[in-house]
Amino acid sequence: PIDNKLSPAETLNALKSAIDQGIRYVTQGNGSGAAMALIDAVAKHNERNPGKEVLYLNHSAVDPDLTNSKCNYWHFRLDADTSMKMEAMGAFIKERKDVQKIYLLNQNYAHGHQVAKFAKEIIGRQRPDIQFVGEDLHPLAQVRDFAPYVAKIKASGADTVITGNWGSDLALLVKAANDGGLNA
Repeated sequence: PIDNKLSPAETLNALKSAIDQGIRYVTQGNGSGAAMALIDAVAKHNERNPGKEVLYLNHSAVDPDLTNSKCNYWHFRLDADTSMKMEAMGAFIKERKDVQKIYLLNQNYAHGHQVAKFAKEIIGRQRPDIQFVGEDLHPLAQVRDFAPYVAKIKASGADTVITGNWGSDLALLVKAANDGGLNA
C-alpha cells in the first residue's frame, strides 16, 4: 500500500513509485480528483510503454465522469457512480411517505457537489412534493465538530439528511447527530 493522502499530486507520485517497482495493477478509490489524475497518467504511461501496461482498478471513486467523459480502456470501476446511487436512494425515498423535508450535507469537493445535484434532480423528479430545506458543503476531512451543522439541520425541520460523507467526516457527523438527539 502507498498512501496518496487524498491529493492528486501525491497520487501521481505514488503511481510513479509503484510503476518503478514493477507494479502493473494499481487500485485506488478515495477521491475522484485522484482518480482523474490516475486515469490520465495510466493512459499516458501505457501509450509510451507498450508491453508494460498498467491497469487501474477503481474501488470507490464515484464521479460519473470517470466512466463517461474520462472513460478509458485501462480503468475499471467496481462501484456504482454517484448518479446510480442517487437513483437507488430516490427509488427508496419514493416509497417512504414519511420523508417530507430533506437536508443535504456534503463534503466540498466533486462528489459532495454531485450528491447534492443528483439528489435534488432525481428525488425531485420522483417525489416533487419533497422540500429540500437546507444545504451545506463543508471542507473535506477538516471539520472536527459537526454540532453546528446538526443544530442547523434541527432548526430546518428536516426529517431526513442525505450525505455523501465518508471516512472521519461521516463518523464525526454520526456522533454529533447522535449526541444532538438525531437518529443517525
